[in-house]
Order: sequence, then C-alpha cells, then structure tokens
Amino acid sequence: MIENLYNFIDRTSSKTVLIFGIVIIFIINLLVFPYFSTLFPENNFSEKYILDLRFSYDAATVLYNFEMLGAIGRNVYFWLILVFDVPYAFVYGYVYAALIIILYKNYKPKAAKILFIFPIIMMFSDTIENIGIITMLTTYPKINETGSGIFSFFTSLKWLSTIPTFPAIIWGVIMKYVFKK
Repeated sequence: MIENLYNFIDRTSSKTVLIFGIVIIFIINLLVFPYFSTLFPENNFSEKYILDLRFSYDAATVLYNFEMLGAIGRNVYFWLILVFDVPYAFVYGYVYAALIIILYKNYKPKAAKILFIFPIIMMFSDTIENIGIITMLTTYPKINETGSGIFSFFTSLKWLSTIPTFPAIIWGVIMKYVFKK
C-alpha cells in the first residue's frame, strides 16, 4: 500500500501541480486562516483556544477552550475545519510528500521512500484530529474523555511528524539546488 501511494504521488507530481499546491498552502496560511480569526468574537478569541495549534489536550481543556470561544466562536471553528482544514490536510500532505520524492528519488531513492511517509502521517493525523474536533464541537458541552485523548494523540502525532518533514525538505532543496545532487 505504501509503495502504491509512493508511486501514485511520484507519477502525479508535476511542476505545475506542485506550484499550484504551494500557492494553495500560502493562500490558506496567509489569507484564509487569518481571515477566519477575525470572525471570532473579539472578546473571547485567542489562538490558544484552537485545539489544532496545541501539542496536546484533555477533555477539561477541550471543554474550557470551547466555552471560551462561545457559541459564535464554536460555529466559526466548526466551519473553518470542515470547509478549509480538512481539504488543507490533503493538499499539504500531498505537496510535502511530492517535494520529498522529487528532491530525493534520484539522489537517495531509499531515503525518499522513507521520508515521504512523514507528511503522509501528518495528513492522516490532521484528518483524524479534524474529525475529532468536529465531533467534539457537535457534542459540546458533553466531551468524552477517551475520545478527546484519542484525538489529542493524533494532534501530537501531527506535530511530531513535522519534525522530520521540514528539515528533510530543506535538506533536499540544499542538496538538489546548491550541491546539484
């Protein structure tokens, strides 16, 4: 299955597709997410209440954060995740995996087949996290302790998988374009 995914990404990742994906990532990070932060009620919005940005959380933290967001804030958060963050995970997962494959497949093919897995883990974990946050937003104020723990695990896994992903991309760019490997 991993080999098939690798081959699919390798086969479908063209320069045009990557540029388009990178543009989408920039638009979402620089325009969409900041715009949505303005839709939260001013008196109770803080990025610290957004679970996606935390490393981990428990049921009490979820309950407190959702309470602090208020009804309008919870509604904005729900739609932000559903409309933008769910597809965003697939876009960045594909783009980062494709970049790693392109940067390493001729230089270090075995490394490419290992390193491309980390953005896939990020994408999978972010998707589970998003499903979890949507679920908790719809069941609020009843927050399941076990569920919040599981979703928190995937949030942590998402952040941990960024540790090898971004240095791998940076190193790949350096090796390909500076040292011409």
